[in-house]
This record gives sequence, C-alpha cells and structure tokens, in this order.
Amino acid sequence: MKRIKYWHIIAAALCLLAVIAFPFVLRYLGVNLKSGAPVEPQVDSNGIAWLPSASIYDLSVDRNFSSIFLSNHDNKVFLLDRDRRPRWEKTFDAAPLQAKISSCGSFLAVGTEAGTLFFTSTDFKKQWEKDLGASVNQLAISSNGQWLAAGSGQPEAARHTLTLLNQEGEVQWEAEVAPLRQVYITGEDPEQGRIVAEHFDGETAVISVWSLQGKQLWGQSGTELLGISRGSGRLAAGRQNNLQVYSLAGDLLWEETVPFAIKAVAFNPQNFNVLIFGDSEGAQENFYYYSLDGKLLWRQRIADGSLFSFTPDGGKIVTSSWRHYKEDYTQLVVLEESGRELNRWEAAMRVERLILTGNERYILLVGEDGYLDVIDLKQSQEAERATLPAPIYRPVIEKNNQADTMVTLYFSDAQGNPVPVSRSIKQSDNLLQSTLEELVKGPARDSCLYRALPKEARINISLEEETGLLKIDLSPELVQVAGAAQSTLIIDSLLMTFSSVPGVRQIVFTSEGKELQVFGDGLLLEQPYSAYEWEQPVFIPVQSGERYYLVPRNFKDLTGGREQEADLQEILSGVIREVRQLDFIPDDLRIIGAWVSGDEVKIDLNSSARELFPEGGSESRRLQTAMILDALSLTAFENSKAGKVTVLVEGKHWSPPEGYTPLSRTIHSSYVINPEN
Repeated sequence: MKRIKYWHIIAAALCLLAVIAFPFVLRYLGVNLKSGAPVEPQVDSNGIAWLPSASIYDLSVDRNFSSIFLSNHDNKVFLLDRDRRPRWEKTFDAAPLQAKISSCGSFLAVGTEAGTLFFTSTDFKKQWEKDLGASVNQLAISSNGQWLAAGSGQPEAARHTLTLLNQEGEVQWEAEVAPLRQVYITGEDPEQGRIVAEHFDGETAVISVWSLQGKQLWGQSGTELLGISRGSGRLAAGRQNNLQVYSLAGDLLWEETVPFAIKAVAFNPQNFNVLIFGDSEGAQENFYYYSLDGKLLWRQRIADGSLFSFTPDGGKIVTSSWRHYKEDYTQLVVLEESGRELNRWEAAMRVERLILTGNERYILLVGEDGYLDVIDLKQSQEAERATLPAPIYRPVIEKNNQADTMVTLYFSDAQGNPVPVSRSIKQSDNLLQSTLEELVKGPARDSCLYRALPKEARINISLEEETGLLKIDLSPELVQVAGAAQSTLIIDSLLMTFSSVPGVRQIVFTSEGKELQVFGDGLLLEQPYSAYEWEQPVFIPVQSGERYYLVPRNFKDLTGGREQEADLQEILSGVIREVRQLDFIPDDLRIIGAWVSGDEVKIDLNSSARELFPEGGSESRRLQTAMILDALSLTAFENSKAGKVTVLVEGKHWSPPEGYTPLSRTIHSSYVINPEN
C-alpha cells in the first residue's frame, strides 16, 4: 500500500513540473505563443467549406492552387485548401490589410494597420512578428519566400518606408519613399532580383525599380504601373491612352497610343505578349492584344469595367463583368489566345476579383461579400456549377429544427418589390440584432433577389420591451438615399422584416436619435408605424429572374382597395386571377367553389386544373405546380384557420401523376415560405 501511495505522489509531482515547464519548453523550441500555431478553423455546419463573415481585404493563391490565403474585415486571416476547406486561421488586433502566400505555397505573410508584420511557414515551424511602426499598406513576398518587401506609413503622411526583410525577419535595408500604391518582387537571386514599386508624389505617379541590395536602379515619373512580367523582366506603364513597355533595366522597348484610357494590362505568362483594356464608354473596341515587340494582333470589344486574366499556360483568356451586365450576376467569357470565343456562362455573384492558376485549370472568383467560388475549366460539370444551381422554387416547409431560428427577411425582386425569404440562423440572445445583420448581409447568391439595404448601411435598433416600440436609427448617409423607389423599398423592407419578430408592436424611424419626418427622396413617414399585419392575406407567386417566390398581400390590394369583407371563394378566385398571368397557367383555370367543412377547407377547381400536372413533367414544371398549390393552400388556411386543405377537380378527388405534390395536405401555423435551403 505504501508503494502505491509513493507512486501517486511521484506522478502528481511530475504533472506539476510539466505544467510549470511547458511555456519554457515552447520558448526553447522557438514557438511564439502570441503568434500561435494553427487554431480550430471556422467551418460551416457540415464541416466542409469556409463561410464568409466579412468583406475581404486581401487574397492570394500559390502557383498550383493548392492553397488560398485571405484576410477579412473581422481582423482574421484564413488559409484554405482548393476546395475552400479551412486549414488554419488567426485573429489580429488590427486590420490585416495585406495577406500574401509565396508562389511555392510554403510561406505566409501578413501586414496589419497597426504596423505588425507577421511571417510563418505553412508547416508552422518557422514563425515571427516584427513591428514596422506604421500601417503596412503594401506587401510582397518572393516566389520562394526568401524575401519580403513591405511598404509602411500612415495614410496622411507625405513619406512612407520601403523595407526589405529576409526569411528570418532580419531587415536588409530601408528607404524613405513617397506613399506606395503597389510593390512587387521579381526574382530571388540577391544579384538579379528586383523590387518594382509605384508611389504617388503628391498627385504624380512614380515608378521605381530597386535591387535587392537597396539601390534604386531607375525611376519614371508621370506614368502609372499597369502590369509586370516576372518571366520576361518587363513592366507596362501608362499615361491615359499611352502604353509604354520597359525592361526592368529602364529601357523603353516600345510604346503605343490607343483610342481609350487604359485601365489594365496583362502579360501572357508564356510568350509575354501584352493585353490591354480600357473603358470606351461607347461601341468602339477596347480590348487590344499586342505581340512581344508591339505589333497589334487583334482587337475587340468587351464590357466596360471587366476583369480579365490569362490562364497560366497563356493559351486562354478569361473575362468577367457584372457592372454592365445583369444585377448581381457576372458573365464569364473564355477566349482563345487568338481572340476567338470558346465559352460563356453566368455566375450568380458579383465577381470583384478574378484569379487563374493551377496548370490553366482553375478560376477563383471572389465576390463583393467575401464569397469564393472555384471553377475547373477542364471539367464541364464544374463550369456548370457557376450557373444557377438552385431550384426555381422552394416549396413551403414546416419549422422542425429547434436548434435554429427561422427569420423572415424582405429583399427586392427584379421589379423593386419586397419579397420575403425565410433564413435559418443559429439561436441568438438578441434576435433583433441577428435579424438586422442577416438583412444587411443580403440575399443568397443564387436567389435572383437583390439587396433592399446597401451593404455598408449603418443601422442601430433598440426595443422597449414593455411597450413593444422598436426604434430603428438610420445613419445620415442612409437617410439621404436617392430615388423614390429605393426609399420606399428600404422602409418597406425594414417594416415588414421587423414586424415578423416577436415582441415588436410599433416601429419608429430615427436618425441620430431624432424622429424622421421625411426619408430619402421625399418619402413622408407617418410615425409611429404599427407592426405590419396582413388583412385577408393572399399569397401570390412572383417571378424574379429565373426564380419564383410566394409574396403575401392584402386581398383588398387585388381589388383596388375595396374595404368590405370577401368570402373564401372570392379570395381564392383573386389568387387564380393573379396566377393566370404566368405563362404556364391555363387561361380558363378558375375556382368552382370553396368551403369549410369542420377542420378542412375544400377548393374545387375546374377541369383545366389537370393541365397543371402534365405526365412526365420536368422538375421545374413540378415545382411550378407545387407553387400554385402552396398559394391556394396558404391563402385558404390563413382565411379559415382550418388545418387541412383538399383540392378537388370538378367536385371529385383526383390523384396527380407520380412526382407531383398531393392535392390534400395538413398545414400548421409554423409553416415557412420561401426557405433559402
């Protein structure tokens, strides 16, 4: 027995010693606890793909597209794999303005607004931080991770610092320069490597080229840096409609003048030909392709505001544009190097960045809200994934997940009318704030709906629980929104969204604490507003883009504002009149009768109803029919509170072909319309 007690004492002593010694062991091994090794990444509910929570500051990928490295406005950086699965994340005390991964994929560098420069290998065996003393506004890392070039300085300062560091975090040299806008490292050899920078001396753009020893080799004032070719040792500079191609030694190789202001230049990564683009503001060609020595090979027109890039093999060009195409959609076009179009498709997102990498296969699309999408050009089924993947309509469901909360958000359809969407969110201690955040976040990418609120909208909300008065305080910028239609949409969206939140009985709009009388473009506010309640509600299908939604409305709005009560058959007939405007609805479809029998509503349709159920109908056709049945069933339920709805055809029960929604169903008050997923 004594021996056992002694072993207990010895084991306890060893554990205590391990706890005390652990931080010193880590320090000995060179692990900086402040910097941190990998932490548990944020993943979605399935543990598969990274979900964006904020807009992106910076993003880069390695040459094989095995890793994506990004920083966002939550002061976090994320390392993702090709499938967007999180591998590592880290939170910083200040905004991580710069996030770079070396081309080889083995090293990461981050520069923050507070002046911190953070470096780590992707196996996390090498890691350090350095304080540069001012905001790191520009950052470059060499292909092998051996060198880092950082531009630091306060935004209002007239002079910034260009610093070169090695992989160990040792400063090689510093130079005082005008504020930097771009910086690149080309080459790793200490003798042959170069740093190319663009800065602004007042309002004048200046290009400078430096050796890795810190000597400025040459500079060019009055032209902007438009592109750089590491493989050929060339750079493109421009002034309005004039293009100049230089060697990194400062020799002017050729120049050309084009009939538009040059916005962007790309070098072909294989043969070093030059592709230039500008906004033409008209029908003239604005996409020119030149040979290595400046000979024009072809020209054509693409949409103003387009993004473009070569595939790594130089054989294809991909362009993207949403600004002049379709709201919240991007058109992607693949061209051969000869300029011949190979393919085009739509992506249900606003693409703000376009990156091609990984042996000419992969396109990385970066959306305005931080969404990422990856397309494999060699797999057509992956390319199709960028088109609308969602069904044309999502049928009514019942709430059944007690772990989540369902909120109703009102966005805009293609005509600017409010449309409700039901979104599942995690349970929250502050449902009002969570609802506001989801509303500002906007609709799903594949929804064919549009924001009701600007994404930068600043809104504060507070609820007086005793009175149920919700105060919605709008920023002065939001109050000054232009356009009568947009003004009405914003107010309607907020009213309808928060009217569905339990506990809200009245709503008042304020700005800087003062009650508003007028909003936006002359919209008079009659305050306070009562929480919105539908009078004799009807559910009307509406189409927005390729998608359909059910939208609740007051029956009197279908009849020109008539105030008297209508019976159930008249209300349902109003729904039928509205749905007959859809091209797949028979023109002679009508209600023969509608009545309540106990806890059941029966709706009798004429024989034309059978045309809604074609034998062997496609999935889209079956969903369209389900939408019509949802519209009738919910309207009948809300105007009778009978829990069962049965649809008859010519007074008789009828069974639709296989695959269609049954004509008899039970409905509960917990139903959900237009679920996002």
